[in-house]
Amino acid sequence: MSVRLDDNRPIEINPAEHRHFDHGYAVTSHSAQGLTAERVLIHADTAVHPDLLSARFGYVAISRASYEATIFTDDVTRLAQQLGTEVTKTAALEINSFDSIGKGLGMN
Repeated sequence: MSVRLDDNRPIEINPAEHRHFDHGYAVTSHSAQGLTAERVLIHADTAVHPDLLSARFGYVAISRASYEATIFTDDVTRLAQQLGTEVTKTAALEINSFDSIGKGLGMN
């Protein structure tokens, strides 16, 4: 098997010599909802929009693992702060309700 690293270096791997080597698949944590894997590798880049890296993301990503979850991040301190953030969804009915109240108060 031939692979190329991020720095463009090629590496040759002989599967007969490395029998533990196996294929892996990447999915987003939300598309994995309802799925389980023995081991989960989580890429948590703190530079993404804060709504994408939240308590909900952490729960969904980590709870996919039945045996082990490993988190890879660029900034442990920021990751802890962002995973402590709860992001709530807003329903269209809530927005519609606010618009009605706003009109009644002369806000539109």
